[in-house]
Amino acid sequence: MIVDEASLLGTFALDELVSAARDARAKVVLVGDPNQLSAIDAGGMFAALVGARGGLVPELTDVRRFVNAWEKEASVELRAGSSDAIDAYESRGRVVGGTRDEMLDALYGAWKKDTDEGKTSLMIAADLGTVGELNARAQADRIAVGAVSGMG
Repeated sequence: MIVDEASLLGTFALDELVSAARDARAKVVLVGDPNQLSAIDAGGMFAALVGARGGLVPELTDVRRFVNAWEKEASVELRAGSSDAIDAYESRGRVVGGTRDEMLDALYGAWKKDTDEGKTSLMIAADLGTVGELNARAQADRIAVGAVSGMG
């Protein structure tokens, strides 16, 4: 059994999975990046398991998901925690700043442009209050164009 993004697996879920695999006489192979997000549940043992294996952990070394060479290099630097990566993104206009309202307007505008073009798009916010603001704005706009109906 191959578990991708294993860093997101909580300790209790991992224990249940390994127990079930043992009962089925199956092998469990964990795959993922120990430097990425860890589980939101208790534990998140993937990084510890990788560390315990020392140099015996196979590792992918070729980044393939970017078109531009600078993006490949910057992603590796960012993963390693290098602040040089931020400079690479900033110098190419990939990092923007502004007031809270300006950033929410930019986020909403990008989402609206994507959805108007038929793309699947996602807005992510740090807190429930902001999520509520963005949802209310999206709902009002979608009601205004007849894409959804209002409640009541």
